[in-house]
Amino acid sequence: MHYDKNDPTTYNNRMGRYKTKTHLKVIQQFAPGKGLRILDTGGGNGRLAVPLADLGYKVTVVDESPVAIEALSKEQHPGIECVIGNMEQFEGRVFDLIIAVDSVKYTHLPLPELFFMFNRLIAPGGLFIIMDINTASWRYKLSGIFGRYCHYNIGSADEYRSALDKAGFETIGMKGFNWMPFTFNSNSPLVGAFAAIEDGLKLNQWINQSPWLMIAGRKK
Repeated sequence: MHYDKNDPTTYNNRMGRYKTKTHLKVIQQFAPGKGLRILDTGGGNGRLAVPLADLGYKVTVVDESPVAIEALSKEQHPGIECVIGNMEQFEGRVFDLIIAVDSVKYTHLPLPELFFMFNRLIAPGGLFIIMDINTASWRYKLSGIFGRYCHYNIGSADEYRSALDKAGFETIGMKGFNWMPFTFNSNSPLVGAFAAIEDGLKLNQWINQSPWLMIAGRKK
């Protein structure tokens, strides 16, 4: 499973733990309190859902992978509901918060249309948090030079912000992260040192050049 939280080749390593810690910190910053209803789109086998449910959130995980959902279901967490399905076709429920962490890129709808679809699933004043690649960053441009562009459904900070506005969201926060000189699944002992450098130099505020972006939008 690409999103297996227990696999050392994906998230069970130093880079994976760095990303998970960063993701959870942002989610808690914009959605404090217990009992909020969260839809975790493309949530795999619960890398974020389990710690969020442990904190008192009520989490619904939707993912196309039956293997991932089955693995999460076996944990029988009372705060987690598991759904096998395509997030573009999910409907019928309303949530206080929807998170799309490393999942928007795999969709096919134009970003404004996709974000509007999520808007319909969010309660008035609710939140939508996206965490994905920044196409304006130095790393993405460097990938292009070496012929490693990934033609995902992603954008720059301005493009994400514009798509959110068109879909009926007000952007209330944006941070950058993942300035690491390591592969996505690195277990280098230097990950912690570079995380401290990233934090100390406040690289998360250099939005345009941050390799990844974390964006919070509030439903208007």
